[in-house]
Amino acid sequence: MDGKKSQNLYKNFGKLLNAVDFDKVADLLGEKDHPVIDVTPDQKVLQQDLPVATEDGQVWGVTGRLERMKEMIEIGRLSPHIRQLVGRAVRQCRERDQMCELRAIHDYIAEHTRFLDDIRDIELFQEPEVTLHFNAGDCDDLSILAGSMLESAGFKTSLVAVGQSGYDHVFVRADYPKPPERKKKTVSFDLSIPDKTFDFDPTQIEKFNKIKIVEID
Repeated sequence: MDGKKSQNLYKNFGKLLNAVDFDKVADLLGEKDHPVIDVTPDQKVLQQDLPVATEDGQVWGVTGRLERMKEMIEIGRLSPHIRQLVGRAVRQCRERDQMCELRAIHDYIAEHTRFLDDIRDIELFQEPEVTLHFNAGDCDDLSILAGSMLESAGFKTSLVAVGQSGYDHVFVRADYPKPPERKKKTVSFDLSIPDKTFDFDPTQIEKFNKIKIVEID
């Protein structure tokens, strides 16, 4: 890379790091339709179902945040790019081998992303393409990505928020087999754990005081 290009690159990174307006961040990344959503809550209502004003409208405690994630999954599953990635992920599976598809989607996300905390004092929800572009995200972002890819492949999914004194973690469950067949089991997608074990469900190893489940329509 020549000096001029390198200088421009670092200049753009500087703009990103100093940006406060997330619309500007989106523009700098060359993405569209506000791919990084700031849902920073007031700490007083973080664990409550009270309205929180954000740039993106009203977000209501944990319920509103799960509903926002649900909306992003419902949009993400329709993305041609996500559909293309799903096809790429499952290409080694025999046709209609649904368990292979589940594992393949899990492994694709595990291989192309890693857990990364949000910016300090800022809660971000990233669209699935952005998480893949960054190769990183927290449990919210990885769940939005997993839910989008699974739904694009035809699986019915749910968001599961858990915690002790408050909700502090979220992951995805996929019904197996796909509709309209009757569900036999659920397969969990928690891509934020270090070893990224397939079908890891934190509720199976820890008793949580709080569990909230939102199904994707």
